[in-house]
Amino acid sequence: MASTWWKPDLEGLNTEPLVGHLNCWAYLQNAKGAANAKFLKQWADYVKAKNVPFKADVAIDPMVSAYDAVHLWAMAAAKANSFDVPEVRKAFAGLSFDCPSGYKIQMTGENNYASRGVFIGSVNEKQGFDVLWQSKDAPKPVPFSPYS
Repeated sequence: MASTWWKPDLEGLNTEPLVGHLNCWAYLQNAKGAANAKFLKQWADYVKAKNVPFKADVAIDPMVSAYDAVHLWAMAAAKANSFDVPEVRKAFAGLSFDCPSGYKIQMTGENNYASRGVFIGSVNEKQGFDVLWQSKDAPKPVPFSPYS
């Protein structure tokens, strides 16, 4: 049932038995802040202008993760003044911007992981998520490796 954790998959389902179930993501649509309000407006405007088959009022973590990744890649390519993969990889260290989640996303220098905020939410009666808790800041990522 992992695919039912975001709102588009919850729509049309009987979510009554799911109310209260938890999720943990780096973004929830009702994150507070100017960057999220701007992102949601841009998304809604895009959906309406291009008549794409998506809901203008729904944004989910995988969308924002892709949005963040594209922005970070573009920043790294500009910093490297190149599209060459090894050069772009070297340029990621220290890049940051205010992402829709309300946090300043930042790339680490030692492993090119992104430092992102954390949200814990619960399914609500409206087939969305309520924010129950969120991290104070964007914690430094700790990659898992069975070989370390």
